[in-house]
Amino acid sequence: MKILILYITLLMFLVRGNAQITTEILDPIIYEDYDLSGWDDIEIHILVKNTSSDTINLKWIFNRSNDICTEEWQTSYKDYNLCYSQNVTTNVNPDILLFNPVIMPPEFQYVQILVLDPNQLAGCCYFSFDFSDVENPNAILATIHLPIQINLDNCFTSTSELDVNDIIVYPNPFSDYIMLEYKEDVYSIEMYDLKGKLVHAQLVLGNAISHLNQLNSGIYLLILYNDQNEVLNTRKIVKE
Repeated sequence: MKILILYITLLMFLVRGNAQITTEILDPIIYEDYDLSGWDDIEIHILVKNTSSDTINLKWIFNRSNDICTEEWQTSYKDYNLCYSQNVTTNVNPDILLFNPVIMPPEFQYVQILVLDPNQLAGCCYFSFDFSDVENPNAILATIHLPIQINLDNCFTSTSELDVNDIIVYPNPFSDYIMLEYKEDVYSIEMYDLKGKLVHAQLVLGNAISHLNQLNSGIYLLILYNDQNEVLNTRKIVKE
């Protein structure tokens, strides 16, 4: 079976002393005209590296937003220690006697994999991984956001309980800037191209997102966050 491999590295900070993990998205999260005639899996590779002087006992939890997920899509996971089926969404769960933290001494790195089987169906889903230390599992240290979209337009209108009209983005298509109108405060934004590369990020001061004239013409994914780094909304926008 041919496997499409997406390499994803993550930009996140594990706030435990000076513990730190760095990442960067390198490949697509939006697919247009993707060939669904076969039974190919999509493997999303995540390079996780401890660049600090602390040892991290890493726990991860996989999240799937069922409100906007294509039901038939199936997922499984691989970390440094084991492979996990869809019904197991964490590497540490005392309720089922599961305890397999990834022990990460300084400078240690490994590749974590999300395996997506779309079952030959177009669709979308908002996935994420939450990372914590087993010493304090209730404190989320970092979150990876993975909004995957295959052969559908305007899939992500809202990734929270906000109504789609609670955040308005215009003009779309845009040239040099975009404007935001919102009922809940937007703290920051990120923009990704169709290869999943982060091309622009900034704090939102007022209602304008400017200095976008350096972007090439094309389609971008705009993700809006609140001050808790929670996703408020995700939109597909077009640069003229």
